[in-house]
Amino acid sequence: MSENNEQSPDNGPSPIGEISQEPSAFEAFLDANQKKLILLGILAVICLVVYVIWTGLGRKDEEEAAAAVAKARTSPDYELVSQEYDGKSAGGSAILLKSQLLWGDQQQQEA
Repeated sequence: MSENNEQSPDNGPSPIGEISQEPSAFEAFLDANQKKLILLGILAVICLVVYVIWTGLGRKDEEEAAAAVAKARTSPDYELVSQEYDGKSAGGSAILLKSQLLWGDQQQQEA
């Protein structure tokens, strides 16, 4: 009885920590979808730029309206501001300030 100490790859034990030389699933995903991911990134940057510009312009409009309300001193000035910024918070503030001014001048019916 002779024992065969040689181990052939077919009948030998399988290695436990074998490292695969194939690309990982993540790398395969990146290879398959690289153009789509780049386009998605560009689209996200464009959307971010549009959002920043949009909110900046809105803030600028609000600041201009607030400056117009602060600049107004007479009842006709408040009336003009309330008409110009109708539907915005500055227009409502101008109406309230006009009413307060008229009330202080003892013109309660017009207020």
